[in-house]
Amino acid sequence: VLIEAVKALKWEHSESAKYLLGWCAIARLCGALEWRPHCWLTGPSGSGKSTVIEMIIKNVCGDMAIQPVGNSSEAGIRQAIKFNALPVIFDEAESNNRASAKRIQGVLELARQASSASDARIMKGTANQSGIQFKINCIFFLSSIQVSLMEEADQNRFTVLELQRNDGTAWLEVKKKLDLVTEELGDRLFSRMIRLFPALQKSIQTF
Repeated sequence: VLIEAVKALKWEHSESAKYLLGWCAIARLCGALEWRPHCWLTGPSGSGKSTVIEMIIKNVCGDMAIQPVGNSSEAGIRQAIKFNALPVIFDEAESNNRASAKRIQGVLELARQASSASDARIMKGTANQSGIQFKINCIFFLSSIQVSLMEEADQNRFTVLELQRNDGTAWLEVKKKLDLVTEELGDRLFSRMIRLFPALQKSIQTF
């Protein structure tokens, strides 16, 4: 069901469907992975980006996900994560002006630090001199019209998935398949991936 729904979307490049399915498979397992690949969904207005977020990504991740939107900041996301290993789903991650561009670059820096597993921690000073520590083991999924991957380090960590605009008739058929992707399906996928985790580790080593 999930494979059919993702493949039914109108992709600029057909391999994007496989990359999205791969992200869905490992999203809830992110804390157990040595390397966490992030995705950035893009496409023109009306191409279905928010629909993909609502009907596929959120259902696959269930209530485990952190879901910032719009003008959310790196600090806000970091404080919500704390020491948890969770998927981060950031819709409308637009950088339309200098302030929003700076904010998105902060989020990307956080995603960069989350990519690889290590014992290193983010350390922030506080007014009372006690300090706060954070350990980021999350996997990110961003969505916007514009993709703001300026640094090579970020380009190496994100897979860009580009949607094309669907015509009305075709979208009705796609919507029928998307309706079958439920939170229950997401839970079943998570359970399956836990059972297959040893095989997943071997596959990662092979690739």
